[in-house]
Amino acid sequence: MDNVFGILLHVVRLHKDQSLLLIIDDVSSPNGTVEVTPKNPAVDHFTNVTFTCQSDAGSNLNYTWLYNDATPNNDAIVINDSQLTVNNVTYLLGGTYTCVVSNIAGEGRNSSDLYGDSVDDDTGDLKKNKMS
Repeated sequence: MDNVFGILLHVVRLHKDQSLLLIIDDVSSPNGTVEVTPKNPAVDHFTNVTFTCQSDAGSNLNYTWLYNDATPNNDAIVINDSQLTVNNVTYLLGGTYTCVVSNIAGEGRNSSDLYGDSVDDDTGDLKKNKMS
């Protein structure tokens, strides 16, 4: 879906006289304007990482977080609106974290993969590995 622009109209009834108050908001879809940071971080085990989701378009935004395309179901994953924190990272929590931003005009999404550093057994060098 391409960016959608529209008008959100709120109708509020006022007291006994049945007057109407109209509140008009511009609404645009967050499609294509969602950013998740940090992007593909490499973190040490047992540390915390917080992902932040931002959209520069749209209003009345709702944020939904996914972990490997499913609703997170782990006490170590804490969601607070546009932020998701992974506490005490282990390889079991590695994978793809996706933020879905939506409103009545549409939705946009962006993802970040959680990585961990490990040591190459053959060379002894640090390497970046996707933890999942």
